[in-house]
Amino acid sequence: MNCRILVFVVFTLFAVPAVLTLPGCAGKMGAGRKSDENALVIPDFPTAKDQFQFARMYQNSQLIAPELERRRGQMAKIGECYQRVITNFPNDQTYVPLTYLELGDCAAQSDELQMALSYYEKANAASQDDFVKARAQYSTARIYDIQKRYEEAKAIYKSIMEQYGKSESGKVRDVVNRSAQLYFKVQDTSPQPK
Repeated sequence: MNCRILVFVVFTLFAVPAVLTLPGCAGKMGAGRKSDENALVIPDFPTAKDQFQFARMYQNSQLIAPELERRRGQMAKIGECYQRVITNFPNDQTYVPLTYLELGDCAAQSDELQMALSYYEKANAASQDDFVKARAQYSTARIYDIQKRYEEAKAIYKSIMEQYGKSESGKVRDVVNRSAQLYFKVQDTSPQPK
């Protein structure tokens, strides 16, 4: 078999579907409909894992903008990709909670802190996995730090250390270690003795 044909066949079989329509390639639109050259095309995958991995791949392909308004647009598109996991696989016990974490992170990066807290709460409630629970709590505490709710943040960091400190999971231990570091850095707002 010719090498060029083999490369084409391999590429065709394993290539990831296009994510964004390219300028001038918006596809056929109905009569009178305006094409949106920046429309996000999100393919439906057969499993929650594949849908989640597509969203993660799309997210990792983005160079996140430092300007808030542009970043909000990027986070909205990333959020659309993750939302498809929940829409298509609402009962998945593994990827729906992970998706809530990612949606919380998107909201936090968009400076929508209350929405982020809501997603982290959903992740914590929807999962039995120690990593998801610890990570949701850690992310909640980070939002509290941003909001200068230091005592609440410290209480969560301490809870994470106590509850998950003996975990054998490397991912959970990483969250515990980050919690411990921040526990001792968080500003103490209690009155100091004179």
